[in-house]
Amino acid sequence: IEPPLETKTSYQPGDTLECGLILFGEVNRMLPYFIHAFEEMGRIGLGRTLSPGRRGNFIVEEVSNSKKRIFEREDGGLLRLDEPEGLDLKSLMQPEPNPSDRPVRIAIETPLRFKQKGCLSDRLPFETLTRLALRRMSSLLETYGEGEPRIDYRGLVFRAASIRTRGCQIRWLDWERYSNRQRRNMQLGGVVGTAEYWGDFSEFIPLLRFAERVHIGKQTSFGLGRISVDPR
Repeated sequence: IEPPLETKTSYQPGDTLECGLILFGEVNRMLPYFIHAFEEMGRIGLGRTLSPGRRGNFIVEEVSNSKKRIFEREDGGLLRLDEPEGLDLKSLMQPEPNPSDRPVRIAIETPLRFKQKGCLSDRLPFETLTRLALRRMSSLLETYGEGEPRIDYRGLVFRAASIRTRGCQIRWLDWERYSNRQRRNMQLGGVVGTAEYWGDFSEFIPLLRFAERVHIGKQTSFGLGRISVDPR
């Protein structure tokens, strides 16, 4: 689930709240059940208890994918569904035309959690970013695709080490959530901000575009590790 990027935490009657949902593999065919679950969530209520037995309620007005609207409450609900979008590994890993020695800016939009030498880290050299993207891509394609891709992992990581960090304005952001199952608060902080790298990205841009769509790092199911890529 992709949370809204705004920092707003209080919503008044009539306000609009948007969020994203990413599904992988055959689960895409169960999308109508997810929409129904969101409708039930709105009926039951979200957030802190406003009065005894009452929380904030909402109505699902619209659901869209990257192509079109697929659910409209006013038009009677679920519209016709298309086949889920595929991630084509062959086109993904083909180097894009990209001049050498140019900057690429990475914006970390939701807390990115990852470990180096067994500890959570707040540094993000391009080599580490590449490792995170490769690990995410490999696990997703092995589970939901045609299997783990046959690519030169070591070579990519080795060449990523030659990409220079031009500027880094990332910081640690503490983020807390309450676990109903464990009945306690959980700390899920990570790094947010921007990092700019310089070098030849011709073979890395497709990998970064993949990571941009599926998130990287730990706790991605909570929407963490969302990045955007800006070749400048």
